[in-house]
Amino acid sequence: MKLLKVGLLIAGIASILFAAGCGGGQVVPTPVAAVKAVTPTTQPAAEPAMSGSIVQSTGTIPAVKLVEEFNNNAVGATQKYSGLDLVVEGKVTAIDYDFFGNPYVSVGSGGLLEIQTVWCMVSDVSEVSGFSVGDKVTVEGTFSEWNMFVMLEPCAP
Repeated sequence: MKLLKVGLLIAGIASILFAAGCGGGQVVPTPVAAVKAVTPTTQPAAEPAMSGSIVQSTGTIPAVKLVEEFNNNAVGATQKYSGLDLVVEGKVTAIDYDFFGNPYVSVGSGGLLEIQTVWCMVSDVSEVSGFSVGDKVTVEGTFSEWNMFVMLEPCAP
């Protein structure tokens, strides 16, 4: 009986380590064109202003809620947000490069095994050089696509 308990304990620990190992790496999105910038949430975010277009704002949306909406109905959410300027807030979950070497900032809840987040591609790494994983940020940009990640393009402070 004692051997069975030890075996179950080892199997449980192995399962936890396997799950952490599978979810701990960086997930690389489908490449998109580079975008402008992101900004830390140290002051209230201004409404995005894109010249030459009619801007419709949805207010500030938590990254988690936006991703949840796409998970529930990607077709409906894509139609709802297509071409709209979004202000999204959350925590930095990754600052990295995609397959083509384009820098990006991933914004989500900051949860341990969070995979689906809002991606904001940046054109200049200096725009995010002061960021750290876990920082609260606000990103502003036009929704461009959903492909397991909510993509904002262009994206600016």
